[in-house]
Amino acid sequence: MAGAPLIIDCDPGVDDAIAILLALGSPELDVRAVTTVAGNRSLDSVTHNALGLLALAGRADVPVFRGAARGLLPRNVRFSFAHGDDGLGGYEVLPFAASAGEAHAADAIADIVMAEPPGTVTLAAIGPLTNVALAFAKVPALAGRLKRLAIMGGAVGVPGNITPVAEFNFMHDAVAAEIVLSSGAAIDLFDLNLTRRVVVTDELLAALEAGGGHVALAAAAMLRAYAQRDLAIHDPCVIADLLAPGLFGRTARRIAVDYRPGPTDAQSIVDMDPASTRPLVNLVDEVEAPAVLSLLAERITRLG
Repeated sequence: MAGAPLIIDCDPGVDDAIAILLALGSPELDVRAVTTVAGNRSLDSVTHNALGLLALAGRADVPVFRGAARGLLPRNVRFSFAHGDDGLGGYEVLPFAASAGEAHAADAIADIVMAEPPGTVTLAAIGPLTNVALAFAKVPALAGRLKRLAIMGGAVGVPGNITPVAEFNFMHDAVAAEIVLSSGAAIDLFDLNLTRRVVVTDELLAALEAGGGHVALAAAAMLRAYAQRDLAIHDPCVIADLLAPGLFGRTARRIAVDYRPGPTDAQSIVDMDPASTRPLVNLVDEVEAPAVLSLLAERITRLG
């Protein structure tokens, strides 16, 4: 049976890399494309990493499309230090022949979703939301066409990881985050309150290394380097929920993103106004972390 159609919009990044490998190791999912956006590193760097990861997993057949090189509005947002200078914790991907497709990522997302029956394609957005906002602007019907839009971003009621109130992906393009969260799409939001509970453990690294395959060993090497700066495995939570939703819990909330310059820039705010017309999103707020780590190790070791 064919897997469920999935697009991964990302900025690899170690935790993006682990999310991609988790998806590729799971037959329940059919990864139709990987689209890239500047975030953890530059657009050139994250696109190179995406192509290299697909080659590592023996899936060079999955197309890659380059997207936005910056956010919708000019702003100075640093790269993430947690991923090392290359974005993959110093892991050197093997040489590969594939190159990114000619279409812009926003167009590729729209084309793939609109070509399938309504409610069949899931979009996992695990980087800044610029490509998604552009796709929604270009094709207004797109938001309602998705089966699910699973987003890693935001810090709802908890400290941020790039400012005291802001999470990295939302800070990189707060305008895009606000556009997407107010779009009416069927959104599941994985914020820092959730993802900080799923962390790199010695048991996870041992399980990957015991698998002995080149993909699992590469994943372990990337995670070891990453864990020196950040233990939380943010992005793979999004993919794990697609595979085992019973490991997660969620609550419907109306969430806005402040995109005004100043101390609350990119803050995620729960809209408590009973008269609000803002669409509800599913804030994922419960997780069985050990089971998520077991799933991650088991699926990635399948890749070899």
